[in-house]
Amino acid sequence: MKKVFLIFSLLFLAIAVFATPQMSGKAEYIVRYINGRFVQEIRDVNSSTLNIGGNFIGKVSFSIYESNTIADVFSKYVHSPIISQTSMAKLVFNEFYIQYDGENIELTVGKYYTGWGTSPLLNPIDLLSPYDFTNAFDSPVKLPIMGVRGIYYMDNSQIELDLIPEFSPDLFQTLPATFENVPSKPQNAQLGVRYETTLENYNLSLDAYHGFSHAYVPVNDVLKHPVLNGIGWEFSGPFPLNKNYGFYGETMYLLSNGISNVTGLVGINGFGNDYSWALEYSRGLPGQSPFDLENTLILYGTKNFANESSLKTAVFLGKVHDSYGALVNLEIGFQPVQSLNIALGFNFSKGLKGVDYFRTNEKENSFYIKGSAYF
Repeated sequence: MKKVFLIFSLLFLAIAVFATPQMSGKAEYIVRYINGRFVQEIRDVNSSTLNIGGNFIGKVSFSIYESNTIADVFSKYVHSPIISQTSMAKLVFNEFYIQYDGENIELTVGKYYTGWGTSPLLNPIDLLSPYDFTNAFDSPVKLPIMGVRGIYYMDNSQIELDLIPEFSPDLFQTLPATFENVPSKPQNAQLGVRYETTLENYNLSLDAYHGFSHAYVPVNDVLKHPVLNGIGWEFSGPFPLNKNYGFYGETMYLLSNGISNVTGLVGINGFGNDYSWALEYSRGLPGQSPFDLENTLILYGTKNFANESSLKTAVFLGKVHDSYGALVNLEIGFQPVQSLNIALGFNFSKGLKGVDYFRTNEKENSFYIKGSAYF
C-alpha cells in the first residue's frame, strides 16, 4: 500500500507542475486545560485544487500540527535523550486525489472524505470511515479513506461504489498491548455501495458495506476488528407535520460472526431568528463496538448575535444497559474581523452506574481558548 501511495504521489506531483492551483487555508491555535495541565497546539490547514484539464482535477489538503502533546506521546515510546524539545510537528494529508468528471461518471482515486449519512454531526451508518480521538481541536473527527470511488449519474439518481484496499482503525492516543490490526491483504479490502435517488421532496439512499469494525472489539481478552457487514438506508426532506422544519434519518443493520445489531439515528432541525438547532435520537456513537451501542438523545444549536458573536451548544444524554451518562459542550465565538475567529469553550462528560461511553470521556473534560485565521 505504501508503494501504491508513493507512485500515486509522484504522478500527482508531476501533473501538478502543469496545473493551475486554487489555494485556501486556515491557521489555528488552541490552549486546552485537560487532566490537570495545559495543552497547546498549532494547526495549519492548506487546501489546493488543481485544474488539470481534460475533465481531470486534483486536490491536495494537508494539515501541519505542532504540539507538546505530540512530543509527549513520541518520547513515551522512543526513550532517547534527543527527544527533549517541548514541541514537535507532524504532517497529515487530509485529501490527496485525482478526479475525473465525465458526462455521467465521476471517478476519484486517492485519499478522500466520504459523505454517507444525513446528520451534520455524527453518522453511525458511515462504516467506511474511521474516527480520530486524538485531535486537540475537534475530537472526535471523521478521517478520510484511501481508495477508489466511482459514481454513475442517472436522471434523478446515482450509484456510488467505494473500494478501500487497506483498513484503517479508529485512532487513539494509547492502546493496551493486546490488540490486533487487520493485515493489508487483497482479501481484506473493504467495499461500499450506495444508491441515491429523489422521491417527491425527499432524498433517499440505500447503503451496503463489507469490511471490518473500525472500533476495537474485545474477543477472548484481545482487542480486534471483526468482519462487519451492513445494509441500510437514509432519508432527508421536510418534516411531515410542519414543512418549515427538516426531517432526516439513517439506519444500518449490522452482522458479524452471527451476531446482529442495528445502528442509526432520526432527527429534526430548524432555523429562525439567527438560530439553528437540531434534535436527534441516535443508537451508536463513534468508537463504540457495533455490538454494544449507546442510545443517545442529542440536542445542539447555534445562535448568532448582531455583534459578530455566536453561541454553540451540544448536549448528549445516553443510556446503555444499566449505565447512564451525559456530555455537554458550550462554545462562545467572537469575530473581530472577517477572517479571524476567537472561541472560548468547555467540554464536560459524566457517566453513572458503570463504565460506559460517557465515563470513558470524563478524562477529556476541559476548557479551552481557540483562535482561527482564514486566508
